[in-house]
Amino acid sequence: MPLPPVSVSETLMSPCELLYFFVPFIMISDRNRGIYEITLVCQSLIVSLFFWGWVLLCEDNAIQSRSSLFYFFGCNASLLIGILAGGSLARVSSRLVTPDFNSAIRYSSRQWLICVFYLMLFNVSKDRHPLLLFAIGFVFALFAVLFLTNRFLPSLLARMSFQGVSQERTLIVGSSARAQVFGKWLSTKRILGFVVVGLVTDELVSDSGNDLSVIGKLEFQIERDRITNIILAELPNDDTLLRKVIDLCEYKGLRMTVMSDLQHKFGGSVTVHPDDDYFFLGLREEPLENPFNRFIKRSFDIAISLPVVVFILPPLMTAVWLAQRHQSPGPVFFFQSRPGVRNQPFEICKLRTMHVNNPDNNKLPSSKDDPRIYPVGSFLRKTSLDEMPQFWNVLRGEMSVVGPRPHLTCQNQNFPHVYRKAYVRTFVKPGITGLSQVSGMRGDPKDAEGITRRMQADIAYLENWSLRMDMRLILKTAMQVIFPPKTAI
Repeated sequence: MPLPPVSVSETLMSPCELLYFFVPFIMISDRNRGIYEITLVCQSLIVSLFFWGWVLLCEDNAIQSRSSLFYFFGCNASLLIGILAGGSLARVSSRLVTPDFNSAIRYSSRQWLICVFYLMLFNVSKDRHPLLLFAIGFVFALFAVLFLTNRFLPSLLARMSFQGVSQERTLIVGSSARAQVFGKWLSTKRILGFVVVGLVTDELVSDSGNDLSVIGKLEFQIERDRITNIILAELPNDDTLLRKVIDLCEYKGLRMTVMSDLQHKFGGSVTVHPDDDYFFLGLREEPLENPFNRFIKRSFDIAISLPVVVFILPPLMTAVWLAQRHQSPGPVFFFQSRPGVRNQPFEICKLRTMHVNNPDNNKLPSSKDDPRIYPVGSFLRKTSLDEMPQFWNVLRGEMSVVGPRPHLTCQNQNFPHVYRKAYVRTFVKPGITGLSQVSGMRGDPKDAEGITRRMQADIAYLENWSLRMDMRLILKTAMQVIFPPKTAI
């Protein structure tokens, strides 16, 4: 059946249609999320049935009184809260639908720990002795149930959900190389109901002077193979042809998605920022551009730094002052200009670890066995205690507890020559500790590879910031203070 004529005004794409190019494969994401949500519901039911079976098996008088019944209902509710809380921490992806052994162990461990926490919390509040219910056998059995449901239930539910009319008979359109690579990836999504039944290569999409032939061949293949879903593996060079393919899909009642190749064109990740009727492209996500997130981070910084400045810093300063009197008389603190947000300079405060009257203190980075460092200063550096006065910089708003480390100005000026994106890390406040530090990249970078890895870690932090990430990095930093890594100097 021929397509109806298309007017000139209809060839202009609406903002909603532009989303074809700027969003990921939403259908797959929705199906992944849906299967995982159904899995959590079924898992909750299975664990509840297991729980009551265990109660009836191990507790003879479990339901003999109303108080006991209410008690076990409370335990069951604690289990459900743990399952749902642990499940909410998982990042929804295809790995949740088809988890391997290690992934299933990881998901189950998280849920199991939270379940045990809520069970113990509930029992403490009720002042009940757990008896056999919380014996070692129950704990191991609970983990086994969680593991088996995480390992096998999602794929079973996916197969049951996407059969018959729920399957998408998919036609891939694009250049030969890109379509084949994308087709291999899509073939792994067959469990979600996507069946690749056709491939139209660049012989059809690259000839901008033969649009009618392209549309005719597409329409023929759609009818022959009963296609229900079309995926363009890349954006065609001809906008008119693209518009006609969209019209064909809309006219035939087909789903259509375009695999964006903007990451290849931009040379990196691309994000979409809708506003009113416009869609803007950005180079990265920046959670801390959200004022509420900035407020949360600032409140967290104050909550951490204020007790440190009031209660920990004074006795530490006194102890360091006494040590300096014997080994290296001079000022307790050391101030140095460092680049902050947007490379704006600020005075960083540290406990002095080097001898005074050394002209190289402000110019050269430190190294292992540096003769400028006095003995106690070496200990302060190795345990990072020399960084403690920087909590004062945090209170002043010049730094954050967690963020990219502020390097020497001379080093900072050299970084873009090694890694061109280095100044992106200055979008956020510098931190006392950071992702690169807890990842083993302490001290000064020695070569181009070290600089690149450190800059990439700092940029990854600002692109993926969350309060949970900050808390995790602080805990890891605390462990490194107690057990200093080999890279500490």
